[in-house]
Formats: sequence, C-alpha cells, structure tokens
Amino acid sequence: MRLEGVRLSVADPPVALAAYARLLESSAVSVDDGRWRFQLERGAIEIAAGADSVPRLAVLFATEAGDDLGAWPTDPGEHGGLEVVVVSDMLDESAVAAPGDVLAIDHVVVHTADPERAILHWRDRLGLRLALDRTFPERKLRLLF
Repeated sequence: MRLEGVRLSVADPPVALAAYARLLESSAVSVDDGRWRFQLERGAIEIAAGADSVPRLAVLFATEAGDDLGAWPTDPGEHGGLEVVVVSDMLDESAVAAPGDVLAIDHVVVHTADPERAILHWRDRLGLRLALDRTFPERKLRLLF
C-alpha cells in the first residue's frame, strides 16, 4: 500500500476549494460523487461535501501488486476513528498536476493519545513503514513518522 492522497469532507466546499487553489496555485477538477481533486505529481488532495461543521479527514491508500487487502479494514472504528479508503489508483491522466511548487503529499499527521496502539495498528497490523520514533520529554511529545 502507498499513501495516495487525502480527502477532506467540509461543510462549505467552495471556501475550501478557494483556499487550496491559493495554496497549491492550481484549480481542482470535478470528479464523481461531488468531489473535487487537486492532482499533484504524486497523489492528490480531494475536497468533498460533508454534513458536519467540523471537517473530516480520510486517508487514501492505493493498492500495489501483492497487497493483502484482507488486512485493511474499512470501518473507521478499526482505525481509531480515521476514515481509510483503499483505491486502485487515483492518478487521473487527464488532470493537470498543480503547476506550483507542491509536488506530492509527503506525510499525514494524526494526533493520538495512544502511540503504542497506533504502532501496533499501522506498522505491525497493516505493514506501513515507520521511519522515525522520537521522544521529546521536555515538550511531552512523541513523534512517529
């Protein structure tokens, strides 16, 4: 599996689309089901209409040859409340990659009160690579990357 993108479900998509258009120096392409996509060179950012006043994040993963999809539950409760969507491939050859300096999504930050549970889930159960585990005791902070 590889991180393919993120989807933000927001109450006011036109406001979010305008903000991301300024940030990425690009415009979104309308895709099915009322979603809009900012295609990057690698991956994408999607904006979708959401019912809640609080934006919701979904992390999008793409399959690769040999992936065992049986290990990837789709229920957000299985991912600590984070929606995880498995897609075959989001790259839309007709979409123009953002012309600005933003080439790809490097990582997604998720705050958790239980880092050990997160490690067991994301690394040990689902097989994602954990590149950094660093603790900053003076700031009462632990970073898992």
